[in-house]
Amino acid sequence: MKRHFTSTVFIINDGKILLIHHKKMNTWLPPGGHVEDNEIPSDTAIREAKEETGIDVEIIKEENIWIDSKEATSFQRPYLCLLENIPEHKNKEAHQHIDLIYLAHPTSLKIDPNLSEINEIKWFSKEDLKSMKSENKLLDNVAKVLDHLFSKKWTSELRHLENVFSLK
Repeated sequence: MKRHFTSTVFIINDGKILLIHHKKMNTWLPPGGHVEDNEIPSDTAIREAKEETGIDVEIIKEENIWIDSKEATSFQRPYLCLLENIPEHKNKEAHQHIDLIYLAHPTSLKIDPNLSEINEIKWFSKEDLKSMKSENKLLDNVAKVLDHLFSKKWTSELRHLENVFSLK
């Protein structure tokens, strides 16, 4: 089975996540897409956020060490990696996505959706997702990530990030 590298970005602000209603898939998803040739996956996440929502984002770094030398340079590592099974659809055969999922905060809240790809953009709370996930299996993973983000381990870190980056 073929595999494609993709990047997804969870844009978090004020305790909510920004999702797009994808026209082709007819479902709510975080922004994301295929990693282009010679593109670093974190740059894909930033590019897809801008292309789909019009929002500029900054990836939340969780590095323990950062290397920047002639021989090797660090790039933002993903918050989560998933191997996703993509079913056959129209003329495209089933395949897998190696999805590198990043956390980001918006640097502005000016939304300018790409209406050729999406129907709607909306901020969702964890409670909103829980009420929707029975009808949308893809949101189960998003809800799991939000559960982890707002768990005890992450609460103080997110509270700090929200105080620094909240754009109410």
